[in-house]
Amino acid sequence: MGPRLYYYADERKGRPLGFADLRECRGLRIVPTTKYPAHGTVFELCTADRTFVFSAETEEVRADWLHSLAERIPQAEAVLSGPASGRSGITANAVKFGELEKRVDNTIEAVWVKRFFVLTKDSNLLIYRSDKVTIKK
Repeated sequence: MGPRLYYYADERKGRPLGFADLRECRGLRIVPTTKYPAHGTVFELCTADRTFVFSAETEEVRADWLHSLAERIPQAEAVLSGPASGRSGITANAVKFGELEKRVDNTIEAVWVKRFFVLTKDSNLLIYRSDKVTIKK
């Protein structure tokens, strides 16, 4: 089993709703600000089956996430801009964690929702609804 992106309905539930196999990652892309003007720091993680769209608070945070993901997904053709920021506060099991906005397409319209992301040492990307997640030190 290789690295995966897991997504959860609730941080208290142990079972994920689903996952994407990151061995099938086709790329990490910075999205032009014109595509989502209200969310200027957008990036995409593309797999064989799906494209996940995320927005970071700043360009530096976006660059840090892209850098961290690209290090763990060697086949991804990442477009990185700017230096990665410091990684203070990272725990033993997490390489990177923090809040991003995730684009969710539903039948009526697309919406952006805040989620808490954890990138683990074994290259799994975990997505939770809130930051009330216990991360072991």
